[in-house]
Amino acid sequence: MRQIKGFSMVAAFAATGLVFLLFAFSARPGAHSVQVYVDDNLVVERYIDTRLEAPKVALDAAHNQQLIVRYNECGRTVTGRKLTIRNSKGAMLKEWSFGGESTGFNNAMSCSVKELSALKSKDASPLRLYYTSKDFAEGQQIASLVFTSGSQSASK
Repeated sequence: MRQIKGFSMVAAFAATGLVFLLFAFSARPGAHSVQVYVDDNLVVERYIDTRLEAPKVALDAAHNQQLIVRYNECGRTVTGRKLTIRNSKGAMLKEWSFGGESTGFNNAMSCSVKELSALKSKDASPLRLYYTSKDFAEGQQIASLVFTSGSQSASK
């Protein structure tokens, strides 16, 4: 084999192949991912990264809407799923439990926007939406909920 500046041709091809292999994979900030819908409208879709601030989701309590959450724990089958609403001081205001097993984005969790609106505080601070499961007891904040009189949206 002919030497190219201290490397053989085989080593050069192997190094090039390794570089291409590494770029074939995208870096994801977290293994968990979440989708949040207001009725049929997807307003949040992201991988969970504890370093990032949870997105704000604007809700309109005047309409009969549902907040729907699909949470994926790295494709694992999980049980004991819960959605929790906390105020700005971290106090739990309401918790919804969802039985059975769920894998990936199967088995959506939902709650009424009117029910959420009834929990909002007078100081207009956002409510915090958290997800936990039996295997993920520490949980994760997945959104901040703000109430408007307009259409729903998310700021990421």
